[in-house]
Amino acid sequence: MNPGSPGAPKAVLFDAAGTLIDSRFDLPTFALDTARDAGLQLLPESARVIGGLYLQRRAEHERVEATRDEAQVEAFWVDLTRSWLVAMGEDPAFVGPMRAAAHERMFGAAAETFVVFPDAAPCLERLKAEGFRLAVVSNWDRTLHQALRHNGLDGYFEFALASLQEGTEKPDPRIFQIALARLGLSTQEVIHVGDHLVDDIEGARNAGIRSVHLDRFGPIQGSIGTLSDLPGCLGLA
Repeated sequence: MNPGSPGAPKAVLFDAAGTLIDSRFDLPTFALDTARDAGLQLLPESARVIGGLYLQRRAEHERVEATRDEAQVEAFWVDLTRSWLVAMGEDPAFVGPMRAAAHERMFGAAAETFVVFPDAAPCLERLKAEGFRLAVVSNWDRTLHQALRHNGLDGYFEFALASLQEGTEKPDPRIFQIALARLGLSTQEVIHVGDHLVDDIEGARNAGIRSVHLDRFGPIQGSIGTLSDLPGCLGLA
């Protein structure tokens, strides 16, 4: 089956974290690691502090992400890092080295924060070759685009929607509707692939879109355990 076959989807939407990319980002742990990289040795208990500070300012983070202004977003993280250091009685002069360390840990040559799953690229290559249009719909911030680019996946997709930039996140059907509008396709012409039963599967259903559930931890009935099985779900031999 190809995108031109009766009943076949013309486009495939992919979730990112847990589907295409193994995201190992956890803010408290990440903050401690970047502090250590910058030359600070903080107690593990301090991780709870930055977690709490972020929760207090999450709405602010969402607002600045929605502006798509890189300078504003970076200013948010700089200020949050400074607030954390001050709360821990540390020198705020470490903010610069910590932000540099954060970027290196995410997207440096040896970065392991966002790691592509080995079955992702072969699957995308096959679908692209068969004529399917591909896009990403993910609950993520602006770093989604960098994570895709860093892992060599960005070239497969027409676009990638990061929820914090769009102002709506799965399972809200609005983010799927944004994707449909960008593609210029109907709900019947698109299928969504993701690992989260609520965000991806229920979210797609709420938007009237068919879905494929990816369960990398032991597929349940009706799901697939690897993206290598996705072409078969789309009727490709």
